[in-house]
Amino acid sequence: MKIHLRYNGKSTTIEGPNGTDQEVIRHLEQRGYLPPRTSLIRDASPLMIDRHPDGMVVRPPAVFG
Repeated sequence: MKIHLRYNGKSTTIEGPNGTDQEVIRHLEQRGYLPPRTSLIRDASPLMIDRHPDGMVVRPPAVFG
């Protein structure tokens, strides 16, 4: 499955597992694309996951206004 990652001002598309949201996040952490989950929680950087027929997008929440 294609995973389009938008994080820390960068945009990357990689191939990843076709699993649950948590499995995909763990895969990205293990490959070094994301910091460990404890860092995300501590830094208050939640992630949003948008699923599409051809893959998924992992990104920070949108800010409007």
